[in-house]
Amino acid sequence: MTKFYELIPRYNSNPMMTPMVHGLSITYEFYVDTMSPEKRDYEDYDMYHGKLDPHLDPMPPETNILYRTGPYVPASLMMSFGGFFLYCREQMKSKIKRDFPYISFSRLPVGRIVNLSWQDWEPGDNPDERDEPEDYIYYGVHDEKLAAEMGDFYQLHFPVGAWIKKLEILPQYRDLVPGPEGSFSSTYRYAVDSSSWNGYDFFYGGRRDSSNTSISNEIIYVSEKGKQWIEDNQLADFFVFEELLDLSQWQQYAKG
Repeated sequence: MTKFYELIPRYNSNPMMTPMVHGLSITYEFYVDTMSPEKRDYEDYDMYHGKLDPHLDPMPPETNILYRTGPYVPASLMMSFGGFFLYCREQMKSKIKRDFPYISFSRLPVGRIVNLSWQDWEPGDNPDERDEPEDYIYYGVHDEKLAAEMGDFYQLHFPVGAWIKKLEILPQYRDLVPGPEGSFSSTYRYAVDSSSWNGYDFFYGGRRDSSNTSISNEIIYVSEKGKQWIEDNQLADFFVFEELLDLSQWQQYAKG
């Protein structure tokens, strides 16, 4: 039976997720009270994947706008935090179109590119004494010349590939739920109706409304083949794969 996974961006401020390579000397406020300074790993998500914040510029809230540092971009496929959408550059776009022709693309507007070589910093470096890594992006100066040199970024769009249902697992069965990497709870888990899968290896999950019509939840899921493609392209360090439950097996252990 094919396994399916929710694709989640990996960020090192979460102590349950595997570390990446380069470091930064500050972390999210959420972890300040829960992690001692000597145990914090200071690599930060925003420096890797960029920041999605449409409210920094006078643009419609539904418009995705990318803010990030440059020229260093650590991977050819990135995932914005908050919006949880995938984006890439031209070379990776061509490869994806060849391997997965059903995936479509739109140019991703860039709100700010900050010229910052943070990947060369030593652990403990924080030259501007910022409170948060994202502050280097929020308060940095846009480099128009660098932005032009880096070229365009493209957001990926996926078709609906399978029905997905959120299950509330009954208390007496929660110890049986396999714990996904980075998961804080086994109370609520997503399950896939594997009989509805249409063969797409990257896809949005669908849910049925009252008229039995497909509605995309715009969470990105991958099949085993999609997961293998990410691993084969040396991108696995940037993502967490949270395995979905099989609806036919777990529906009996959930409410509703």
